[in-house]
Amino acid sequence: MQLLPPPKHMARTLLQISDKKGFIFPTGESQATLDRHQRTQIVLVKSRLVLSAALSQPEVAKLRSIQTNTDPVHWLEKAIKVDFTLGPGILSISLSGDNPQQLVTIVNAVAKAYIDKIVDKDRIANQARLQELKKISSQLAEKARAKQKALRKVALAAGSGDAKNLIWKQSIVMQQLARARKEQDDTESEIRKLRVQLNAELYQEQGLLSDCTAALIACTNSPVSLALVGLLQSRLIADAHSSTAVESEKHTSEKYLKEHPNYEKIVARVRDLKARIKALLGTSVPGTATAEIKSLELELATAQTELQAERKELAKSKTLKLRRDLSSLEHLQKALKEDVERLEREIGFNNESTIEVEEIREKIGHEEDLMRKVDIEIEKLEWEQRAPSEHVMQIEEAALFPGQPGRKEMAIIGGSGAGTFGLVLFVFAWLEFRRRRVSSSGEVVHGLGIRLIGTVPDINQTRRRLLSYSSSRVEVGIESMLANSVDATRTMLLHAAQKQGIKVVLITSAVAGEGKTSTAAHLCASLGRAGRKTLLIDADLRKPHLHRLFNALPAPGFSELIQGQCAIDQAIQQTSVANVSLLCAGSGDAQAIQALSHDFLSEIFAHLRQQYDFVVVDCSPILPVPDSLALAPHADAAILAVLRDVSRLPTVYAAYQRLTSVGVHILGAVVNGANDDIYYSSYAPAVAER
Repeated sequence: MQLLPPPKHMARTLLQISDKKGFIFPTGESQATLDRHQRTQIVLVKSRLVLSAALSQPEVAKLRSIQTNTDPVHWLEKAIKVDFTLGPGILSISLSGDNPQQLVTIVNAVAKAYIDKIVDKDRIANQARLQELKKISSQLAEKARAKQKALRKVALAAGSGDAKNLIWKQSIVMQQLARARKEQDDTESEIRKLRVQLNAELYQEQGLLSDCTAALIACTNSPVSLALVGLLQSRLIADAHSSTAVESEKHTSEKYLKEHPNYEKIVARVRDLKARIKALLGTSVPGTATAEIKSLELELATAQTELQAERKELAKSKTLKLRRDLSSLEHLQKALKEDVERLEREIGFNNESTIEVEEIREKIGHEEDLMRKVDIEIEKLEWEQRAPSEHVMQIEEAALFPGQPGRKEMAIIGGSGAGTFGLVLFVFAWLEFRRRRVSSSGEVVHGLGIRLIGTVPDINQTRRRLLSYSSSRVEVGIESMLANSVDATRTMLLHAAQKQGIKVVLITSAVAGEGKTSTAAHLCASLGRAGRKTLLIDADLRKPHLHRLFNALPAPGFSELIQGQCAIDQAIQQTSVANVSLLCAGSGDAQAIQALSHDFLSEIFAHLRQQYDFVVVDCSPILPVPDSLALAPHADAAILAVLRDVSRLPTVYAAYQRLTSVGVHILGAVVNGANDDIYYSSYAPAVAER
C-alpha cells in the first residue's frame, strides 16, 4: 500500500471570471447566485467537451502519457482539480504528476479549450442569433410593407383607410339609401294613383262606346247582339267596381268636368229641357204629343249629343295629361331604383372594406409589435457585442509548484495503520448490516426512518394464540383481526388521498417474496368494503399471481392493453369482491415489458383515474428489475411491502432510496407477519366471540 501520494509536482493556472455575463442588459442567467455560477464553471471545465478539445491539441496529443492511456479523457477528468479556493472570482485549474513539463502543457491546454469552447462559444452563439434576428426583422418589415400596400389599395377603393371614417361614410350612405327608398315608395304610390285615374278615364270612354253599341245593336233585336251587349256591360261594370279607388276617380273626373263653364251650361240646358218636357207631359192628355213637346224633345236630343261630345273631348285631354304625368313618374321610378341599387352596392362594398381594413390594420399592428420586440433584442445583442469581449481572462500561464513531504504526509504515514484497521472494522460492520433482517415494525421506523402506515399480523402465530377457542371462532377472530389491520392501512391511505389527491398507488417491495401481492389484494378489498370503486392491476408482468388469487382469466390483460391489442373495457374483469375490478397481467413478454416506457401509458392511467376512485398497481420488485421505476411516473404514491424475518434492512432502504431518487412520493411501509403485542390484547377474544 502506498502511504504517500506519488505526485511530486503540481502545475496550476488562474483565470479571472466575472459572475455577470451580460452586464449591459442583465439576463436571468447573469443574475444567478455566485455559488451556483461557480459550480457551473467547475462542471464546464471538467466536461468531456473541454477535456477532449484540450487533449486533441497537437502539443498535448503527442505526449507519450496521453498516447499510452486507453481513456485519456476519463483519466484527466479524475486527475485535474478545479476550484475557487483562492477567491470568489478566481478559477484555479491544477494537475499533479511526475513530469512537470507535461503538466504545464496539459493545464494550459485545458484553460485554452475552456475559453475557446465555453467562453467564446457564447459570443459566437450570440452573433449567430443576431444574424438570425436581423433576417427575421427583414422578413417582418417586408410583410409589413406588403400589408401597407394592400391597405393603401383598399383605402383608395373605399375612399379612406381609416375604419372610423369608413363607418362615418357608411352612416351617410345608409341615410341616403333610406331617403332614396322613401322617395321610391312615394313615387310608386303616385304611379298607382295615376294609373287608377287613367283607368277610370278609360272606363268612362268604354262606357260611352258601350252605350252607343247597345243602342245600335238594340235596333236589330237579335239574340247574339243582346248577348254581346250583356257581356260588354258586365265586364265594364266589373272593371268599374273592382275597387273603391276607381269610384273615387270617377267622382274626381265628374268634378273636373264641372269646373268647365261650357260643360255646365250644356248640363243646365239639358236639365231645363227635361223639366219643361216633364211639366208639359203632366198637363197634356196621355197618348197625345203636342208639337211643343216634340220640339223640346228634339232640342233635348241635340243638347245631350253636345254634352256627350264635350265629355269625350274633356276626357281625351285629361287622359293625355295623365299619360304624360305617368310617364314622367315611371322614368323617375327607374332612376330611383338605380340609385337604390347603387347605394346598396356601395353599402356592401363599404362593409367589406371596413372589415378588410380592420383585418389588415390588425395584422400590421401584430407585425409591427413583433418588429419592435425583435429590434429591441437586436439592439441588446449589438450593444453586448460592443462590450468588453472577455468576462473570463487568464491571469497567468500554468506555473509549477514542486511538492515536498510535510506534516500532512507524515500524518498520513502515522495514521495509515489506524485507517487500515478502521477500514477492516467498517467492512465487517457493513457486512453485518447487509445480513440484518427486519425483526419488528419498529426497525423500519427507527432503523430506516420510513413511515409505517400499517402492519399485518402473523396468521400462524395468531392461530396459536387463539387455540383455547373453537376452530370456527378462531377463523372468525383471524379474519376480523386481518380486516382490522388492513382497514388501518386503508384509513391512512384515505386520509392522505383527501389531502394530497392520491388515486393511483403502487404496491411494491425491495425483492420478491415480501408480500406485496397479498398487501395489494387486501388493500383493494378493504377499499371496496368502504364503498370505494377500486381497480387492482397486476403489473408484475414477469411473475403474475393475481389471476390465480381471484380465479380469473389471465388474458387479455395489462400486457395486451399497453401494446394496444385490446380496449380497456375488454381487459378489465369483475371480481366477487364488492366494488373491486381486476386487470390481470396478461401474456407478458419482452415487448410488453418494453411497452411500460411508452407514452401511451399516460392515456391509459388518465382514463382509469376518471373511472375509479382508486387504482392499486401490484408492481415488480424494485431492485431486481426496472419495471416498477417505469410505472412510477404514472402513480401518485407508493407503498413498500416488508416481510418480517425475511426482508433485509439494507435492501429495503436501497429500494426506498431508488424510489425517492425518481421522485416517487412514498406513503410508507406495510410490515407483513408482524408479531406486535397490540394484536393479542384483550380485544382479541372479544373479536373471536363475534
